[in-house]
Amino acid sequence: MKKNNSKFPGRLISLFVLAILFSTALTLAIGIYLGKLYYAPPVETAVLPEPIVSTSPAVPTIDPTANWKIYESSDLEFQIRYSQEWLIKDTSIYSYDPGNYLGEKPIPEKIVKCDFTLGNDLSSVNVKNTEILQTENPKITQLVTEYIDHKNFGPGSSTNIRYVFEQNSKTISLICFFFDRTYEETFNQILSTFKFIERPSNLIY
Repeated sequence: MKKNNSKFPGRLISLFVLAILFSTALTLAIGIYLGKLYYAPPVETAVLPEPIVSTSPAVPTIDPTANWKIYESSDLEFQIRYSQEWLIKDTSIYSYDPGNYLGEKPIPEKIVKCDFTLGNDLSSVNVKNTEILQTENPKITQLVTEYIDHKNFGPGSSTNIRYVFEQNSKTISLICFFFDRTYEETFNQILSTFKFIERPSNLIY
């Protein structure tokens, strides 16, 4: 008895059609993927605004010592500026005008009175503390000292504070006999204007 194979061609055709449809779908999917991969639309980049640069003019630096008085010593060869409330006379600097306190009028309790002198003689004192206020042109150093022998100096003859100005081979000391630290900020500003000067060569002695 023979088997009936009439259904086989139909199944084969169905499988062939399914294979074609699967192949077509696979090809379409691959095409869409590659299209997105290689032909994706360009991404727009946001343009950031340029930073605003301030064009306001620079504020000029005001020199508080510009209108101060100028003292110049041809003997000690230095120049220094000082404010209107101060006085420099005969190489002495005062925080007050001693001419206004003659007779019975007492001088202020808080004052500064210092004397400029050539060199820096430390033979009669011990240096207890040193502080550099300015490193060059000129170098300014504050010294806190104590007298080795107080018998040679009257009480209150010095506050044991002196300033030393040095540039090249020149040295000048400023020995303070009265020094109230209320004036320290202004006093340091005055000292910052100190500078050595050259003695005119045409002077006759």
